[in-house]
Amino acid sequence: MSRPDKDCVCVARRDGWVELCDAKAVFGVPEDHWLVFAAEEFDAF
Repeated sequence: MSRPDKDCVCVARRDGWVELCDAKAVFGVPEDHWLVFAAEEFDAF
């Protein structure tokens, strides 16, 4: 569940990796930071 006034993240599982981003950041702006992990790293976390 995503609540606009709270801390939320988007998680996208790709082929072999996982991407995370701030759900409130507009795509492409300087605050739009993505964290990328190998799937094994994310699963261990």
